Amino acid sequence: MVVAHNNNDDKELELARFAEYLLAKRLAPEKNAKFYVQWARRFLLATPSDGTLGLQDRLQIYLDDLRKRGTEDWQVTQAEHAVRLFFHNFQKETEWRRPFAPSACQATEEIVSKATALQKLRECLRLRHYSYRTEQTYVDWINRYFDYLATAEAPIAVTQQTVRDFLAHLALVRHVGASTQNQAFSALLFFSGE
Repeated sequence: MVVAHNNNDDKELELARFAEYLLAKRLAPEKNAKFYVQWARRFLLATPSDGTLGLQDRLQIYLDDLRKRGTEDWQVTQAEHAVRLFFHNFQKETEWRRPFAPSACQATEEIVSKATALQKLRECLRLRHYSYRTEQTYVDWINRYFDYLATAEAPIAVTQQTVRDFLAHLALVRHVGASTQNQAFSALLFFSGE
C-alpha cells in the first residue's frame, strides 16, 4: 500500500514550527504569534513559488493584494513582518540576508569577556576617528545586544541568526522606529566587521 504524501501537511508542520520559533526567540508577543502564522500561511497559499519570481517580488504582490482588498495598514505591516520573519529568520532564506565579514578590529574568533569586547569596540572606533557620541551610541547598542542574548538564552556571539533575531525583537516587541533599528544594525555591523 502506498501512502500519498501531502504537501499541505508539510506546510502545516513547518508553520507549527514557525509558531514555536516565534515564541522561543521572543520575536512576537504570545497573543500575536497565531496571527503571524496566519499571515505566513496566507502568503504561502496566495503566492505559490513557480520559480519565476523571487521572494521580494512575491511579497510585494501579496502586500499589494492585501491593500486592494481594503486590509488595514497595521495588518499589512504585520503581514509583511510575518512573511519576513518566516523566510528570513526562520527558514534563513539567502535573498534577504546580508553576510557578516570578519572585523578588521577583531583579531580572531577568540572568546573574550563582554567588558573586553566593548573595550575593543571603543578602541576600534577611536582608531577610525568616529565621534565620541557615535562611540557612546554603538557601545550602548552592543551592550543591549549582549543583554538580549543573555535573556534569550542564545549563544553570546555575533552571528547572522542572532543579529536577525535581535533586530526583529527591536521592531516587533520593543516597537522601535526604523531609524532606531537602523542605528542598532549599524552598531552591530561595525562590531561584527564592516
